[in-house]
Amino acid sequence: MKDDLIFAGFGAALAAIGIVLIVLQVKARRTQLLDTEQTEREQRFLTRQHSHRMQTSAFTVVMGALIAVGGRVMALGKSPWIATTYVCVLLVLAVWLMLLGVGDAVATRIHAQSKGRSHKRKHTNLADALAEVRSAYGLPETDSPASSDLPPHRRQHDIS
Repeated sequence: MKDDLIFAGFGAALAAIGIVLIVLQVKARRTQLLDTEQTEREQRFLTRQHSHRMQTSAFTVVMGALIAVGGRVMALGKSPWIATTYVCVLLVLAVWLMLLGVGDAVATRIHAQSKGRSHKRKHTNLADALAEVRSAYGLPETDSPASSDLPPHRRQHDIS
């Protein structure tokens, strides 16, 4: 009886966490859909990310429900085969859940690095254009925080 309560409590807590994750993901997606400044590539990434995170959250709810009823299934199933099968199913779902989480983390990291390189390229192009304008009009180069981010071969210092 005590084990049933432990299974039920842990399973219910895990399912509740999954439900909260679903609600938060839906809210985040609604906010993303309102952003009109996203590129098509960004929208595709966010759509895939939303799909994967919803799947992960739903699996969390399913795992919680399976764990919650697990105490009953194990108590009712006197066969070691039923208990073994049940635990194997839980383990497979847990591994799948972890793989989804790791996949999401890797995809997010790759996307962020790609976006960072794109921003860096734009920054460099703008800095080059600014340097051209300054030299065309004879304006002195300043050591602003933005110019100190440039590689040394792209910086121009006023030596007076």
